[in-house]
Amino acid sequence: MLLAYTIKYFNRRYLRFVWIFFVLISFNSCAQNNSVKRYSHELKTLADYNSLKGVPLNQAYSNVSSVKLAFDKNTKKLYFINSTKFIYHIDFCVDEFGVDDNIATFNNEQYGQHPNRRFYLGSLSYFSDQKEYVLEFVSEDELTSSQVKEVWLALNNGMKNIGTPKVLINNLFLQRIHENLKDIPTITPEVLYGAQKQSSLVIGNAYGYARKINLKDGFNNIKPTDIIFFDGTPLQLPICAGVITSTIQTPLSHINVLCHNRKTPAAVLIQYDSIIDALKAWDQPIHVKIERDNIQIKLSDADAVEAFHKRKPKPALVNLRYNKTALPILVFKKNSAFNKLTIGSKAFGVGQLYKIQNNNKSIFKVPNHAFAIPFYFYDNHLQSCKIDSLIKMLDNQAIDKPAILKLIRKKITTTPVAPSLIRAVTKQIKLTNPKANFRFRSSSNAEDLANFNGAGLYESVTGNLIDSNKNIERAIRKVWASIWSEAAYNERQLFNINQATVSMSILVHQAFGDEDINGVAITKNLFREGFTGFTINVQKGEVSVVEPDSNVQCDQLLILPSESFTGNPGDFYTQY
Repeated sequence: MLLAYTIKYFNRRYLRFVWIFFVLISFNSCAQNNSVKRYSHELKTLADYNSLKGVPLNQAYSNVSSVKLAFDKNTKKLYFINSTKFIYHIDFCVDEFGVDDNIATFNNEQYGQHPNRRFYLGSLSYFSDQKEYVLEFVSEDELTSSQVKEVWLALNNGMKNIGTPKVLINNLFLQRIHENLKDIPTITPEVLYGAQKQSSLVIGNAYGYARKINLKDGFNNIKPTDIIFFDGTPLQLPICAGVITSTIQTPLSHINVLCHNRKTPAAVLIQYDSIIDALKAWDQPIHVKIERDNIQIKLSDADAVEAFHKRKPKPALVNLRYNKTALPILVFKKNSAFNKLTIGSKAFGVGQLYKIQNNNKSIFKVPNHAFAIPFYFYDNHLQSCKIDSLIKMLDNQAIDKPAILKLIRKKITTTPVAPSLIRAVTKQIKLTNPKANFRFRSSSNAEDLANFNGAGLYESVTGNLIDSNKNIERAIRKVWASIWSEAAYNERQLFNINQATVSMSILVHQAFGDEDINGVAITKNLFREGFTGFTINVQKGEVSVVEPDSNVQCDQLLILPSESFTGNPGDFYTQY
């Protein structure tokens, strides 16, 4: 009884103590939250800026911080908003001024020339690599030059002790009024982009040996435990532990796409030479840590490298599927009964575009005279080559795989293609444009997949009916053989794809002559998580976007459908 009473008494005292403790903690937390600065009308010091800054919503650049701005045109007051406490402008305006919290109403009224507009909204970003304060407006905001100047004057007065802001001319509206902004400082995206000293491409940690590569010599003797350093933009990458380049990369460059697919940590570091030289780290074990705004390189040791690579889990075996059924070539304008298992994702995608274009002829064009050579013909050709035993030999770890792969490619490119296929392709080209060049493009079952993009792994070849050096049989065989290149084989090995289950269909369409532009597009906003938009990299003329010359800078832009912002269907905005 005494023991039970003692425990009961102790529990009451303990619970009372816990209750008092949590009350004190809660009170202290509330007091701290109430003391957090919600906004300021001016920035007197850099510390003031730092107390309000947050991460910019748009992640197009590295080493950038941002403070949201709201200029009340009724009171002529500028608000520097705590951008950690208020993620979006609407949050602040609802909390501070009690405006309508309906996002569609707010966007429609506060980002255009609406009679109910009360605020001019933007952000003050600090680009640390460039040491520039930049006034940014969203691409959807249809500001006049006088409104931009009014905000800039208020901003310049409010931060005159720490720097002079420049207006970023990064959308169509601002470009149109740029001539009227000559009396205030402005800056363009290419200036900011070109002055970046570093850029984090794929976040992550890597342990490995620092290897400097000269791209002219190729990636010779690179091991999976190497972290490679190079200048430039190669079309392909070996399997490696990490990638550091001194050349700023577009988001859809092959380096970026491949490293994201592999989850290989990657970054741009303009002055990597001086860092590695100072550490005396060439060919030595290092640890690279890549964060959104920070790239760290430290010396490590062989044990750490070995332990890191031992921890990497091997993915489950992937067996690819395809339809081996005997089928004729599929002409997209005539045949709508096709699927990925028959002709691969790439050809299937073009076929889908043909279907859409048939109902929307005025909206866009598709490549002329497109058709597909199904997997059946590749499978049939492999049987003629009699290379099943060679493919099985690749499972032997002790075998000279490069030599076997070379022999497989040779057999594919020297064995005659079935005459029936040559006749069918020749007939189709003669029916369309017999004097034109046609592009024969890979459409394998090991590319353009949800978890395996295959960027740059397989060949596209030009063929025609006129030039014997570019005959269609040669084009077909070269595309088929490219599925057994070393780069393609090694990439599939990394993802543990069953090599015996790969197959190659071919997409064929008329080649373009002099290209006006050359680009890559993806139906995703790569710079803002969870926000709509299409990301486009494009280059004037025939210069490659994925492998440009060192003196070429690729255009990057976002197409933003307006219905996701202001609710105006059919309109769109462009952000450069």
